[in-house]
Amino acid sequence: MTEFFRTKPRGVHERIYHALLRLYPRDFRQEFGDAMTEFFHDRLARTRAAHPIAGPFRLWPHVLIDFARNALPARLDSTLRAVRRSRQRVVAGRTPTIRDSRRKDWMLTTILQDMRYAARGLTSKPAFSAIVLATLTLGIGATVAIFSVINGILLRPLPYAEPRRLMLIEQVDPYGTVSEPEFADYKRQARSLERVAAIAYSSANLTGGDDEPERVRLARVSDGFFQILGVATQLGRYFTSDEDKPNATTVIILSYRLWQRRYGADSTIIGKDVVVNGNPRMVVGVMPQRFDYPSSSIDMWVPLRLNYDSLWTRDNHYLSVIARRAPNVTFPSSVAELNAITRTWTREYPDTYAPDKPVQVKAAEFEDALVGKSKPYLYALLGAVAFVLLIACVNVANLLPASSQVAREST
Repeated sequence: MTEFFRTKPRGVHERIYHALLRLYPRDFRQEFGDAMTEFFHDRLARTRAAHPIAGPFRLWPHVLIDFARNALPARLDSTLRAVRRSRQRVVAGRTPTIRDSRRKDWMLTTILQDMRYAARGLTSKPAFSAIVLATLTLGIGATVAIFSVINGILLRPLPYAEPRRLMLIEQVDPYGTVSEPEFADYKRQARSLERVAAIAYSSANLTGGDDEPERVRLARVSDGFFQILGVATQLGRYFTSDEDKPNATTVIILSYRLWQRRYGADSTIIGKDVVVNGNPRMVVGVMPQRFDYPSSSIDMWVPLRLNYDSLWTRDNHYLSVIARRAPNVTFPSSVAELNAITRTWTREYPDTYAPDKPVQVKAAEFEDALVGKSKPYLYALLGAVAFVLLIACVNVANLLPASSQVAREST
């Protein structure tokens, strides 16, 4: 048989993909086989670049779902088209060969027989059919639900530009968060970091318009916060560096959820004022629906506006810090540089930092910081649910011979 691929597999994953492609009809493989193989190769390369070890294991669930959604319909469509062509040839007076006729008739007859047999089996034993369907529904439903959660949290890449370069910077207890002067030192001295931004949290009263006043959650962010994450706005723009300075024009960026709920997705809201804590703030942007950092409860972002010429005391720790590493800089080297910066504080500010308790940086890559602690529990939950599905399938398999035995005895 002639091979339908011109491109040869380049690894074990592509060989497996080649084998799975045989689920599609032959004419489909001849037309699209090479293109699908190249596309799979590109997806595999990108996933490996983002996750060198776990990349293929993250990709295969999506690939198998694609096959389940597309291969069977394509195979059925090919069979139906073949049957229609055979009938057209008969109508046109062109008698198909005996071999082709037998082959098409056999396929169509097999499909119709299977459908009739399944329908007859379901209707002849309604109670048994209900038990089987309920068992499989519970097992499959629970597995799909948990897999959807894990796919959204663990398998799907973070919705940020080059997420492997993002990191969260904290300090080992008792500090945890970072003070304003410490953030300024990181921003000025860390050469391994391309950008550094600080975040503070607060609440505010939102008034104005015909709607009732409401309490909203604010994130105060320093210059470069949105550029670090690399997510484009739904409407408008980011804050500028001048708007992060003291006494600048008061501006605000809305979350997609608040923009939809309170302002009815008004596309002309950019440039209008909203009243926050009694003060008008001009709306300069709306973030997209998928953006929910640092929390899904955040309704608005406003400039942090630190005065770097007269920062507060080093004892006032309240800032969370995120950063984007410079290209080709590793995570351990960035942490080492940050710890080197903190060690100088013991000499320069002995009244604030005790020599026997130096400040130590506790940094984490973004993915580990967001979902790292929940990974083993989620995977364990997926394994448990998959085991429940296995038990459901085994129970159904045990019910089938028992049902057949009862039917024989009753006759």
